[in-house]
Amino acid sequence: MSIHVVHEGKERPASLAAIEVSNGKPEAARKRLQDVTKARPKDFQAFLELAELSTRTGATPAETLELRRAAVNASPGEATPHLSLIGQLVAAGEMQQHPFAFIDAFHQVVECAS
Repeated sequence: MSIHVVHEGKERPASLAAIEVSNGKPEAARKRLQDVTKARPKDFQAFLELAELSTRTGATPAETLELRRAAVNASPGEATPHLSLIGQLVAAGEMQQHPFAFIDAFHQVVECAS
């Protein structure tokens, strides 16, 4: 049986991944999201979902930071990936280790808001 979650005419892989996680299949969810990021490299939401899933399933902070940076690179004009990157840097106390990443992300959020 195959489930397809469609919203506004687009399949929503993040929703499908959430279903897989709730069914105890985080690796299937990870693969689905990785496939999406390969097929749609500008889909910053897929990178962010993959980062969140990775955080919940034991990935290192460096791995999730890389995924959040990929989300920023996928759509540099969107504020959401920048905010996600800032959130991780603040939460992990890594602002001093990555000051330029923090400053750049903060600058981009301000740019997006104006």
